[in-house]
Amino acid sequence: MEAAESEYESALLARLAELEKAKAAKETDDLLRGLLDKAGKMLDWTNGKTKDFTEGAKPENLGKTPEETDKKKADLDKFMTSEKPPKEEARRARTPAPAKFGTTPSPPVQHRRSCELGPRSPVL
Repeated sequence: MEAAESEYESALLARLAELEKAKAAKETDDLLRGLLDKAGKMLDWTNGKTKDFTEGAKPENLGKTPEETDKKKADLDKFMTSEKPPKEEARRARTPAPAKFGTTPSPPVQHRRSCELGPRSPVL
């Protein structure tokens, strides 16, 4: 009887170990799936920009007039200063803008009960 119980317990422990291993693998796969999706978006963005720059660098696409060339330069400057990859755009959308100096109200001062440390002692 004890041998059967011992065998059953061993089989149960082995099955629990298998389930834990499968659970850990699933968690890792779920994390990887999210990363693969983000990496795919980044690659698509990079490939699109590379294609645009490659085409734009051809002599026939540099502008036929000085005004057209200046516009293309301005577009490039705009790209260099303000265009960000998809990950950076998502990060900026999540992060609130920092408050300007002097605009955040200071937290109220908390006071302890007068019986603890005397009348109106501020909490440090």
